[in-house]
Amino acid sequence: MIGGKAEYVWRVIKEAVRLGLHVEVVCLLVTGVSDSEEVIKENVEKLAEINPKVPIHFTRYFPAWMFTAPPTDVEKLERAVEIARRDLSYAYVGNLPGHRYENTYCPDCGGC
Repeated sequence: MIGGKAEYVWRVIKEAVRLGLHVEVVCLLVTGVSDSEEVIKENVEKLAEINPKVPIHFTRYFPAWMFTAPPTDVEKLERAVEIARRDLSYAYVGNLPGHRYENTYCPDCGGC
C-alpha cells in the first residue's frame, strides 16, 4: 500500500454498496509498490466479499514528477483482470486505450 488506511476505504465501499449506491473500484497498479499478485488477490477477495458484481478497474501507472518507477507492465494489468474475473463479474484495465480489457462486456455471453 502506498499510504493511508485501506480499512477506511473498504469500510466506505461496503457501506456505499449496502446503501445501494453505484460503486466502482479503481486500483492503481504502481510498479514495485502495488502490482504484486498478492496485493491484487487481496483486493479482489475483499471486493468479492462485499459484492462480486462491483466493477474493478486496474489502472496503469505512469511516472510523474517525484515518483519515477517504470510504467506498469501491460502483462501485469492483464494478469490482474484474469485473477479478478475468477471471483468478480466485472474487471477491466485503465490507461490502456483500445485494449481488449478496457470495455464493458457481459460476463456471461461476452457481448456488449
